[in-house]
Formats: sequence, structure tokens, C-alpha cells
Amino acid sequence: MDLSKQPVIFLSTNQNKLKELTAILAPLGISASLYPGHLDVDEDGATFQANAYKKLMGVVHQPGTIYLAEDSGLCVDALDGRPGIFSARYGGEGVSNLDQCRLILGELKGVHSESRGACFVSGIALRDSSGETQYYEGHAKGRISTEIQGENGFGYDPIFIPDGHSDTMGVLPELVKHTLSHRAQAVQKMLTCSE
Repeated sequence: MDLSKQPVIFLSTNQNKLKELTAILAPLGISASLYPGHLDVDEDGATFQANAYKKLMGVVHQPGTIYLAEDSGLCVDALDGRPGIFSARYGGEGVSNLDQCRLILGELKGVHSESRGACFVSGIALRDSSGETQYYEGHAKGRISTEIQGENGFGYDPIFIPDGHSDTMGVLPELVKHTLSHRAQAVQKMLTCSE
């Protein structure tokens, strides 16, 4: 399947995710746009995969169009995998990303660096123009910093230090983030399997 020759509709209202996805896909000649209709999907699945599929199946599909849905989150080892699938809502509805980062740092107060392991997970469900669906999952392993660092990225980026780096994703340049992020890893799997 050649994704560069067909419209790709991203089933999300998150402009930050679209910006990152566009930056990952653009060098490959693939463009994506947000779903133009109303999205009202209750993300109550037990896994990233379940939530991605709920988004994918929650819209009317147009023939000849590729639909891409994604669910992602931060899984912290010392918090038994929290916030996980609840990452966007961690701390309650309407809590800012910075307050969510502060909440995680507070919960990890006193936890030594060797026990601050974490993983970003991105689950992508893709429905191709023939109606077939596939799921791809990407992971970015790292650890949680002891303080908020940087203003790049979004979500939990200012507290997540990817393996092999000493700065958080909030400090790393976007070009670096777009090569090692969980979303980039999921897209890479998707493209490899689509060849």
C-alpha cells in the first residue's frame, strides 16, 4: 500500500499529535489531515489497541480513504504502569499537561534514578482504502527526570528522558524527537509492514 497516493485522515482532535505525525510522514511524501467531522469516542478500552480501534470504528469511512487512529500514553515502572491508558486524563479532567507532569514527579519523590524507568507507548490502528485494518505499536524507553525540563513537545515530554540521552524530550530538538519517539516507532512499523 502506497500511503503517498491516497488521503490519510487522522482520527484525532489533538493538533500537537497531528503536528508530530505530519513531521514524521512529510519526508516520506505522505500527508495527513484531521478528521473533518465530529469525533465522540469514549476511550474506555483496557489497552492502547482497544482505544485505537474504538476511534477507528467510531466514524463513517469514505471509500478510497485511509484512516489512522492512535492512542498513546506514558507507562511508569515505579507506578505500576500508570498513567498508561489514562495519560490524557491523569489527575482529572481539565488538568494541564504541566500539572500532570508535576503530579508524576510528586508521586516519584524519593524514588532513585535507577528505579525511574518509563516507556512511552503509541498504538496505531490503520484502516486502508480496501477496508482492512491493522494495528502497530511503538515504544520509546527511558526514565523520568527529577524536574520539568524544556518547553518543546507536549504532554509528558518535559519529564521523559529517552534512553541514550541526558535531556528530556522537552529539551531535545524536534528533529531528534521525531526519529525516536513512540509515535515514530509505530509509524515505522506501519510503513515497513505496508511495503
